[in-house]
Amino acid sequence: MHEVLYFVHLTALALWLGTLVAAAWWSKAALVAPDSGSRAWGLRMVSQLTTWVSAPASLLVLLAGVSMVFAAGSAGAYRPLWFQVMEQGGGMLVLASLFMLPALARKVRRAADDKAAVHVAVRNFVVGLGGMAVGVVGVILTVSLRLA
Repeated sequence: MHEVLYFVHLTALALWLGTLVAAAWWSKAALVAPDSGSRAWGLRMVSQLTTWVSAPASLLVLLAGVSMVFAAGSAGAYRPLWFQVMEQGGGMLVLASLFMLPALARKVRRAADDKAAVHVAVRNFVVGLGGMAVGVVGVILTVSLRLA
């Protein structure tokens, strides 16, 4: 059972990180679209990607991770720093991803028709995506190196 949960955890993590990068890329590309219809369509697709792929993938990362912790019986035991970073830092990133990114994506979608407002909304969205991606990579690096 642990192997299946580990596979689901890593697969969802790859999907989550991939959608963060893809959404940032597509957001910036949509800004340089030749007309407002193409820009609105591109930003709507980015919003849907964030809402329908990134959020469920992050939730799946959390559920698989929590299930592995409870299945291993290490709940409440002493944990090294890397494990605490994975558990607490990763959990906070998932919660931020579930609540912050869809809200920012909604602002981008609403501002898609206003050329002045869309630049601010996309900038805030890309900063949120970038911060989330850096946090995810930081947790992955900490766990991979098994830091004290």
